[in-house]
Amino acid sequence: MNVFISYSRSDSSIADDISMRLRKDGDTVFVDRDSLPRGGEFDRRIRTEISTCDFLLFLISPKSIARGSYCRTELRFAKERWPHPEGYILPVIVSPTTFADIPSYLRSVTILEPEGSVVAEVAAEMDRHRGRITKTNRPAVLHPSPDLPILSEVESNVHAALHEKNIRALTRLWAVLSVVAVACFAVWKSIPDKERSLFLERFLNTTSRVCSQDITLVTGHADIGITDRANLVGLPFAKEAATFIEVTSLPPNTRIKRVIRWETAKDKTGQNFGPGDQFLYTVEMTEGPRHLKVAGQSSYNGDAKSFIRVFVEYEPVPAAKHD
Repeated sequence: MNVFISYSRSDSSIADDISMRLRKDGDTVFVDRDSLPRGGEFDRRIRTEISTCDFLLFLISPKSIARGSYCRTELRFAKERWPHPEGYILPVIVSPTTFADIPSYLRSVTILEPEGSVVAEVAAEMDRHRGRITKTNRPAVLHPSPDLPILSEVESNVHAALHEKNIRALTRLWAVLSVVAVACFAVWKSIPDKERSLFLERFLNTTSRVCSQDITLVTGHADIGITDRANLVGLPFAKEAATFIEVTSLPPNTRIKRVIRWETAKDKTGQNFGPGDQFLYTVEMTEGPRHLKVAGQSSYNGDAKSFIRVFVEYEPVPAAKHD
């Protein structure tokens, strides 16, 4: 397991002996004197090592627990990692020390007071902890990058507050977007199926374009009052008739590619002349690039008229080839 040894410089000899023994037993040991690269940012690396180790060994001596010692800083880092040190920190007295002077955080766990060899008794105690701490039950830890700055407690609180504020803002945004999505879906569903189909034909088809042409079908005297006679088709009762209608809505330099569909519609004043099933008709392409052939007969023996709208797909007229 990964072991961090916190010690005073005056106890470096015993720290080295313990480190060698633990490494011999298969542990990875961090001792600042031989583990920190020269010129490295000391505080950041120490905090990183404590935040990622499995166990901390604290060598107690009057100098290591003295106020202002760096061991007390390492102890504070450990307390941030483990608010309850039981099972994660082993305090070991290596020099005679007044018990009341030992920080209460260390006194909250059993302190090892070797009676013989410090190294041997520490190794034996570590064997017991090593069996408990395994890869499967290690506490989850964060692995901060050595390139990231260490945040103070105030900075951490500010970051936490900003994070919570961002979460609230995202929640409100999600609620607004959900309302907008529901409203857009309701509007989309309110559009007639044929209009939705035309929309998809017109805007989602990337290889072609769509336009429409209005045509009036009449029989008998129903053509009276019709001013747009260019698109007028007379279909007599029980007789075949046909006429050719120019699709004036086509853009310049384009031609009809195919007839998509036709449907009963309303005229420009909003009036629907009557049901389209009074006429039996077809709409076809002709040999002319911009005309439609409307053919059929009336199924109603009398005056009748119906207004239809034809949808066609168009394409550019190919450029003429020059020899």
